[in-house]
Amino acid sequence: MVPLQRYVYILCFALSLITAGAVHAQSTVSITSSSGHPGDEVEMQVMLNNAQSATALQIIIPHSPYFSLVEGSAALNAQRVTSSHAVSASDYDNILSLYVYDLSLNTFKEGAGACLAFRLKLGKEPGTYDLKPEVVLSDPSNKALPVTVQGGTVTILGSKVALSDKEIDYGSVPIRSTHSKQVSVSNTGNEMLTISAIESESALFKVSPASMTIADRKSVV
Repeated sequence: MVPLQRYVYILCFALSLITAGAVHAQSTVSITSSSGHPGDEVEMQVMLNNAQSATALQIIIPHSPYFSLVEGSAALNAQRVTSSHAVSASDYDNILSLYVYDLSLNTFKEGAGACLAFRLKLGKEPGTYDLKPEVVLSDPSNKALPVTVQGGTVTILGSKVALSDKEIDYGSVPIRSTHSKQVSVSNTGNEMLTISAIESESALFKVSPASMTIADRKSVV
């Protein structure tokens, strides 16, 4: 006869193995990160792991207005989906919606990797923008499955000039005298800013220095 204490220990150990196996088998959906310059098209991927019991995937991604989906760019990876899976993608009011489904209710193929890729058109505002997807992974009975979600980022590379003053008022200045004022020039972008020449339309005004190089997130006077 097995002592009660030992029986309880064995039962708890068995339950812990079952729980560990369930956690290990939980599906994961993640979005890759990408970067580029204004006007570039960058590729993003949706990674899908351990989704053998799932047949459909819905992803909703609120995003910055500084980039948008390239129409018709969403494409499935044949190594992770069946030939009867289809994809629908739209981008409206800064909300990207992606749907992967199969009317025949076939499940995703075993394995891990990208199931879907799409492209984004980058705007002109430098910065790093988070993508925080809302994901629903469904089984053939349309029941939501547990899923771990990981977001990504989109980085728009570029420099951006900002001035401490857009207008300069010299006030009353005596004739034939000189007067100077300082303006701080900042680079609020994430790449080096090079100003090759600063010119005045009037010979009465001179700017010094007439050129400068400013590192990202730095300022000069």
